[in-house]
Amino acid sequence: MNRAAAARTYDDVNGWLAYQAFLPSDLRVGEPVRPVETRWAQPGMSVPIPEWDTPGPPLTVIALHGAGGHGRLMAPFCLAVRQAGYRSVAPDLPLFGLTDVANRAAVRYADWVALAADLAER
Repeated sequence: MNRAAAARTYDDVNGWLAYQAFLPSDLRVGEPVRPVETRWAQPGMSVPIPEWDTPGPPLTVIALHGAGGHGRLMAPFCLAVRQAGYRSVAPDLPLFGLTDVANRAAVRYADWVALAADLAER
């Protein structure tokens, strides 16, 4: 894996913030509402998982982006979920965003499904 890529976070790579001006103010990412970003080691990859936590019911919504996107593009949805009183996570799926993958050619759709299933179990 590329160690330099594994160290990157969305605090360092913030081009995704450019679309914030087009959103209603209550759905914009900023202080004090910012996700906590952790990394989850999966076989052959390191996946950034932004978590939009809130005290309240023990329900977590998993927001999955489409091809060509990444988890931070789900920020407006995750903020709306948080405002409704629930926690959400929006991982960068394998090959997208800041996910670091050892062998890009080996990644398949099944890896996306496995990641989502693993998150749901946790």
